[in-house]
Amino acid sequence: MNDEFITSMHPPGSANDFRYFEPAPPRELYRPRISALAAVTAALAVTTAVLASLCGAYLICKTIGSPYTTLVATLAPIAVFLAIAVFSLKHFMIWCVLVYQHRAPDDVRLRCLYTPSCSEYMIMSIMKYGTIRGTIRGIKRLKRCHYPNGGHDYP
Repeated sequence: MNDEFITSMHPPGSANDFRYFEPAPPRELYRPRISALAAVTAALAVTTAVLASLCGAYLICKTIGSPYTTLVATLAPIAVFLAIAVFSLKHFMIWCVLVYQHRAPDDVRLRCLYTPSCSEYMIMSIMKYGTIRGTIRGIKRLKRCHYPNGGHDYP
């Protein structure tokens, strides 16, 4: 194609003139601070809760001695662990995204075509929709983060 054909189809200065588009302004990266103390504290809390429920289950079995109490005492620590896992999973997922934001190289993080970035979208969707639905929405957003998609997209 020659320049005359392009100029006739897209006159200089028109909205369709692709040669005069300005590049997007450079995006500033936000590097969050990661608290290792918070992660250790959460792990200790989960461990303490599980150990306390195991000790309680052992004391119940020794005190009463019925076969049904043994079943309940066996299932109680599992229920406590699952409850703690479900309630803390949301914070764990957000913490994982924050670790990614802190550690990922600039060229990887600047590839995102959307505003807010995919990692920010993941955090917002987990906070808005919960752990499971938010994570699914974030993964779907990651799948569509490629050319020709892009623009503003909020959860």
